[in-house]
Amino acid sequence: MTHRLSPHVHAACCGEDLVLLNLRQGSYACLPGCAPYIALSAGTTALRVGAQDLAEALAEAGAIETGPAEPRFLAPPAARDLAACLPGRRARPLTMALAWSDLARSYWRVPFGEMIARSQRQANGACGDEALIGRLAHDFERMLPWVPAQGVCLFRSCFLLAFLRRHGVSASWVFGVQTYTFEAHCWLQAGDLVLDDHLEHVAGFEPILALEP
Repeated sequence: MTHRLSPHVHAACCGEDLVLLNLRQGSYACLPGCAPYIALSAGTTALRVGAQDLAEALAEAGAIETGPAEPRFLAPPAARDLAACLPGRRARPLTMALAWSDLARSYWRVPFGEMIARSQRQANGACGDEALIGRLAHDFERMLPWVPAQGVCLFRSCFLLAFLRRHGVSASWVFGVQTYTFEAHCWLQAGDLVLDDHLEHVAGFEPILALEP
């Protein structure tokens, strides 16, 4: 039987493992050895489950449901990072401060699912001029050490996205996972250009969720 992922659930196959991301709970679940029984459909919520007991367990957990598939945004595979771009040369403290104020409303004490929903509501479907985005990302990277608080990948990506949007451009927000040992990670892309990480690092993660720019 053909199923679809529930609206709040995203999935990725990492080798023989199936990883689920529940946006409502803000949590990941790894199901070792289940990937061979799952056929995901890139760019849609459709999937096929080859084992009845697995399908029943996923449905009971609210991870899958029956119904027509719905489209989902699919970011291009990462192929470059900022080493391919001309470095920025400007300090942009005012925009950095405004992005920091945006971050205060969209990051701290905001549940993960609401953070994702807010970003989706601000999306316009286009990144903008790639050369400008590359320079802005360089400028952001140079100023980041002076920010009074630092954080992990989620903080950095959310901050950079607010900074880019303050300049009238945007980026895709990509979330990826790997297993053994399990790790979740996120980064920003303009097309196939990684903006806040190294290509070699993100290549080790299987994308599970991508948000439109």
